[in-house]
Amino acid sequence: MYDGEPPERAKLLVIKDRDVCRVIEHRDPSLIVGEGGGIANVVVSVDGLASADAYDAGPYVLDQRDCVYDPHVMLVAAGAPLDILNSDGVLHNVHTFCEMNRASNVAQPPALKRMTMTFERPERVQLRCDVHGWMSAWVVVVDHPYHVVSGDDGAFVIEDVPAGDITLRSWHETLGEQTMRVSVPSGREAVVELGYPSRGADEDAG
Repeated sequence: MYDGEPPERAKLLVIKDRDVCRVIEHRDPSLIVGEGGGIANVVVSVDGLASADAYDAGPYVLDQRDCVYDPHVMLVAAGAPLDILNSDGVLHNVHTFCEMNRASNVAQPPALKRMTMTFERPERVQLRCDVHGWMSAWVVVVDHPYHVVSGDDGAFVIEDVPAGDITLRSWHETLGEQTMRVSVPSGREAVVELGYPSRGADEDAG
């Protein structure tokens, strides 16, 4: 939840491939707050909780459509293939910014409708298109299943968390990272609300 009046999402300037890219209006995707104050695209995870089960919720697909990466934030299991589609029929390129994985900058011309990338180590990887500078996305590479991305209304569910005291970590590309201790009852849901202060509140506190 966003505590305060969310900032207006800036309109992005589209200056290339306008016949394809201007089919939709482009707004800054880095902070999306719903009508009820829920924040989309927050990655919520349980710290220090290993699982005997492999995290294999694929297939993983990232599309480039209307000159937007869809989805804007996604989870991908370490070592699993990520299919990157070009549905636009124009030249894109996928430029990855990594620390734990090998960075790449690969052209995807119109004829190359699908290509595949693999990230072996957990980390947050930013993707950008150097051809269309407003395009950006995040691929969060994970090594266990206790992760989720909040929906448009800010809601999230993490399934099958063992009972006990856990640390819940939330990360947002603009608002940052925070943690919360949560007690998970045996056989029942733990209901929590994660709040982020408004940017104005952060600036006043600083």
